[in-house]
Amino acid sequence: MGDVTKRVQPVGLVARAERVGPDVAKRGLHTSRRRGFSDRPDWLETFRAEPPAARAVRRVRALDVPDGGVLVAAGEPVLISGCTDGWPAARRWATRDALCEAHGELRFELADGVEMGLAEYVEYATGATGAGATADFPYYLFERRFRGERRALLDDFAPPELFADDLLGLVPGSSMRYWIAGGARTGTCLHVDPLLTSAWNACLCGAKRWALLPPGTPLGADLAPTVATPCDWFADAYPRLVAAAEAGGAAAPRLVECVQRPGETIFVPSGWWHAVVNLEWSVAVTHNFLNAAALPALWPRLRADFPPFSMVLADCLAHARPAVLAAVHARARAGHAADADGAAAPPASAYDGAAALVLQLPLATLVGWLRERPAAAELGALGAAGVRALYLWHERLGAVSRVLLEFGGRLQLVTQLVTPPDGDASAGAEGGAGGGDGGCEPALAPLAEAPAALREALQAHRAPCCSPLVVRAATQEFDAMRRGALAGAAPTIATPAADGAPTGPVAAGPGAAGPGVSAGRVAIVRVERGPADEVEPARARAALRAWEAQLAVACAATRGKE
Repeated sequence: MGDVTKRVQPVGLVARAERVGPDVAKRGLHTSRRRGFSDRPDWLETFRAEPPAARAVRRVRALDVPDGGVLVAAGEPVLISGCTDGWPAARRWATRDALCEAHGELRFELADGVEMGLAEYVEYATGATGAGATADFPYYLFERRFRGERRALLDDFAPPELFADDLLGLVPGSSMRYWIAGGARTGTCLHVDPLLTSAWNACLCGAKRWALLPPGTPLGADLAPTVATPCDWFADAYPRLVAAAEAGGAAAPRLVECVQRPGETIFVPSGWWHAVVNLEWSVAVTHNFLNAAALPALWPRLRADFPPFSMVLADCLAHARPAVLAAVHARARAGHAADADGAAAPPASAYDGAAALVLQLPLATLVGWLRERPAAAELGALGAAGVRALYLWHERLGAVSRVLLEFGGRLQLVTQLVTPPDGDASAGAEGGAGGGDGGCEPALAPLAEAPAALREALQAHRAPCCSPLVVRAATQEFDAMRRGALAGAAPTIATPAADGAPTGPVAAGPGAAGPGVSAGRVAIVRVERGPADEVEPARARAALRAWEAQLAVACAATRGKE
């Protein structure tokens, strides 16, 4: 196989240094010998010793655990034996030679611009010379793209029966399954897994040292997960953590540890901090998952911290696992309605007249968004494009809801603008100053007239709504905007100053919020259009962020004029 250093280092770290991220190029993360950890093998060997019983992760046999939901509910890390019995991986990944014989020709991208075949990587990671032998943190193979020839890895294992229930699998593209391999000193710094997922990690070769901390552990600067490499963390933060744990007292962190060996699977519960360092060449597979039994308890935080994902998941559950979604709603009705999806939104009743803000959006805009929303049942056929469209639907409603909640506003749906006859005194702002010169008022749609799917989605996003008010916006500004739009010109609007005098024309481009006016004690912001339509996902999200920012600026300015 030979020394691959000469073939890899110039391509990955020199020739393409401008494209490689700061971890690789600017900091030389995977070539640095700053700490000289490779010159201190005895230091790494100290982590092979089992931790004291008081800090040891509990060990169980898979046969003794009736259901993975029991482990999820207990919320404690567990080291399980027997989960990998019968896996082809137990033979094919057990040694370097066996792995190279089975999969040596597979190619992997280790970083931007750094690619190797598996046999080359094994030589890099375990050879006695070269960059992998001397770096503090050699390249770590962490693969989730099981496409093409790499699909052969999937034939070597299957999720343990204890953890087969994974709701992430309902959302195409959301699977978090990784094949990982690396030499001594590779691993991961202290972190928490994403989306409130739990995880199982099965070791098939080598040895790993784990350090875990429960959710809510305060991480001071001396424990913060900002160090460069796993060895840095285990050399610097870990001793302080052990000392604090051994000192005891109310503020002592609760540290649990283990050494994981071939044939052992560790379960990491949702929210647990963990750091891992490989003590030798190691091969493992890990899978993050959301368990159905745990979802009702996790939902309030999932909904708050990951709104678009939680809404997409809810759509998929309604189609594929309605009983799970019903359990989430049942927990809400049992007393967590303020935190769980499915809770009652603010009532769509007549406005009570208290000082607040009304955001008027065209019903046609929201119905247009609704038409672009794919059904959960279609996601499998539509693939990634369908998932992106479903995320965008929820991100759009989330933007509206965030603005409403931030400014204490409510949503009104506008069907069309109606221009009263000239001289009609009723054209004035209700409770405002007098009649207008051809002013216009919106035709407000009762929420009940909106499509049921739209009403349900607004409720799920907790967008406060109100039924039609006889609220007429100020006259000249909106009328001027309407006349400009009808004439095909770029509409200009006069933005009222605090004393009501116009401050001059302001361009109102596509998707812009109209001028805000205070009608009596009701501040109104009227929006003529939604965000600009973009096909490319990144551009669509950028347009949505810009539109949301415009809404927020308009709402803030309008509330300031009450």
